[in-house]
Amino acid sequence: MSEQPKAVVALRNDDAQWYTGDVVIGAKALRVVFATSASDLWVASEKYSVAASLTGHETGGSFGAHWHGLAVTGAIVTDVPKVAGAPLARAATPAAFGVVPRRDASLSNLPADGVFGLGLPEGSAVKSNSGARAPLELVGNAFPPSALFSFYLTADAGAHGSFLTLGGFDAARAVKAAGKREAANFENEKLRWLRVQAGSTKWKVGLRRFGPHAHNELSLDYCQSSRVGCSAIFDTATPDIEVPRRFYKSFVRTLVYETGLKCFYDNNRLVCDECTADQFSALEFEFSAGERYLVQPSDYLVDDGHFRCRVLISERHHERDDVFVLGAPFLKTHYTVYDARSADDCRVGLGCLSNRYSDTGGGTCFGGVGSFDGATGTRYCFTNSAGKYGSICFSTAWPYYFFVAAGSFFFALGVGTLAHLVYRAVRSGLREYQMRKTQRVQCAPMPETIDGPAPEEDDEEDMLGIPLLPRRPRQDQV
Repeated sequence: MSEQPKAVVALRNDDAQWYTGDVVIGAKALRVVFATSASDLWVASEKYSVAASLTGHETGGSFGAHWHGLAVTGAIVTDVPKVAGAPLARAATPAAFGVVPRRDASLSNLPADGVFGLGLPEGSAVKSNSGARAPLELVGNAFPPSALFSFYLTADAGAHGSFLTLGGFDAARAVKAAGKREAANFENEKLRWLRVQAGSTKWKVGLRRFGPHAHNELSLDYCQSSRVGCSAIFDTATPDIEVPRRFYKSFVRTLVYETGLKCFYDNNRLVCDECTADQFSALEFEFSAGERYLVQPSDYLVDDGHFRCRVLISERHHERDDVFVLGAPFLKTHYTVYDARSADDCRVGLGCLSNRYSDTGGGTCFGGVGSFDGATGTRYCFTNSAGKYGSICFSTAWPYYFFVAAGSFFFALGVGTLAHLVYRAVRSGLREYQMRKTQRVQCAPMPETIDGPAPEEDDEEDMLGIPLLPRRPRQDQV
């Protein structure tokens, strides 16, 4: 039987990357990212003021932590947080959490006011500095006796319908939301449980094999070459699947080479021109228990709006071990349950959300709940022949033909204007040339001296036959 849920938090899928929900601290409602990769609760100082809260108190302490490779620092305060209307602490014994400046790098790129960490308590920096309970311990105390929670994450960007269940899991709700499989596949005995590795402060499990899945089999196993063995961390605050640095370049070359597409990096994101989902291979993950889980191209590709697709697979920079991070592309394909009821035996349960599941062998979940299938219909594109600057495309014909007509008009106008200017220049030159030539023909030669011989007095007409006026006598002839 399914564990009975105690509280359900509605989540919003922001740009298919972040899943955010509401937390009330004191009387202030805040939007936070619920992150299984963090073990603390911290909020932006611009959004929460301990002085303005009737139940808030300063402790004078501070904390420092690392999250997603970033340093997080701030002051430790106490207050009473509420999730889904349920208080996680009492005014007599308030919860401790961090207040971080918004300019802090850990919050500057988040579409939220803070982070609610659901990682294992051993990773809590606030707890180690103040002795207070970690958020996951608060959940366990608020919903006794179960430090248990689960995530159902939607695939479509901007969509509602994702939810976090605190104190248990809700198979029927997940199945109804997914609209894919029967509830029986989510019953406790049907969930595939993975043991969290001993000594880990994160939800990290063993990973036996990973690689592209083609022709119903794993075409290349990258974990086979691992000297220490592969592992995987489940992280609800990571928008990608992160691949260890040692494997990443070889893996991307293999993935892109199979497509034959033109791919490049844009702001450290792998982008491919005019791609469709069927040009890429599925990704296969086989965990220590032997089950195989596939992430289809429709799950790890997103359309960027320019007839290009972004590949939600990135390099894990800040670790040297062979650890993968399974973010949104994997988690939206599976219903995940996190069980910390036994501190020495934590585990993660996976339920397949795909309508394609096979019981052959250890079982295979084929994934494919994402909505990306590539650009469809006719595309009208202006393409640079050299390929240096890419293409500009439209999904309908009228903008394309509008720009074609406008371009033709302005081209004809430019050519006509240039021809008119050339014509006027040539015409002006010819006229000036004719005038100069006429002046040279009509001009009579100047007399050599003023006192030279005068023309005969009986000349009454000039050389053109025009009568002349009588010449006035000169002064010396009077």
